[in-house]
Amino acid sequence: MTTTPEPEELEAALRRWAATCNANVAAAVGLLLDHDSWLHRSYFTASVVTYHPDEELATIRWVEVQKLIDQGVLGSDSEVNVLKFAVALAQDRYGWSKLGESHRHLVGRAADRALNRGSWV
Repeated sequence: MTTTPEPEELEAALRRWAATCNANVAAAVGLLLDHDSWLHRSYFTASVVTYHPDEELATIRWVEVQKLIDQGVLGSDSEVNVLKFAVALAQDRYGWSKLGESHRHLVGRAADRALNRGSWV
């Protein structure tokens, strides 16, 4: 980071950046903001967030996030899994950005079932 913004400034700067990104990156940023954990860890933000004070933007370097995960970033299993999912979203690892509307609906339903332990039948 060039400078260290206050938490509210960082959140606003990330939201401004996310508004300029594709849906996958915006969703990943939103997940980290909603999760309200990783972005409060100074070692994490120092490693993966770049703050651009002149533009009032902050960006996340997803490749660096993946490197932290690979190195065994500290966090509960659940916290790390949220982080892994955010990286997968941002990097479009599952090709969601290329799905048509009906397939997006099917994938969304399957994810909802998995997360909410819903019945398939």
